[in-house]
Amino acid sequence: KNHSKKLKTVLKKIDGSTTVPAAQKAEVYCTPKASGTSVGKPKTRPVATIDTSRRLQHLIQFTDETTPKKIARPTGYSYMQIFLSLGDTAPADDSGYALAATDSNSPYLMQFKSADLGKTAFYKFRWVSTSGIEGDLSETFSAVVR
Repeated sequence: KNHSKKLKTVLKKIDGSTTVPAAQKAEVYCTPKASGTSVGKPKTRPVATIDTSRRLQHLIQFTDETTPKKIARPTGYSYMQIFLSLGDTAPADDSGYALAATDSNSPYLMQFKSADLGKTAFYKFRWVSTSGIEGDLSETFSAVVR
């Protein structure tokens, strides 16, 4: 029991860290699943606002399309997947996006490298239910890396 509590504490620290790259967080799956009622496929999609005021960072504030003023994921949804494509134009289809991170609590801080300056980050998001079922991808959101 004690080891489990310590592990949860360490994972929360990693998940909340701004220095651990998103790809590494996704590899170890730091975002804990929410407890509560298990639901089927999510019926709604995330929406986001992207703050580009920090150099080489995007602060992604996400909500649900049905409750855009409420900063919380819907009941029964465990976390959100963040898909990313960097370039001049958005990918022609969803296969052009790669899973960049998962997050259960808004906002999420996406960090970039100096080589990414001036590129446009194209994002898509989707909810994952507490039973592990993935919802539909959101519309495309974009922001320039500054």
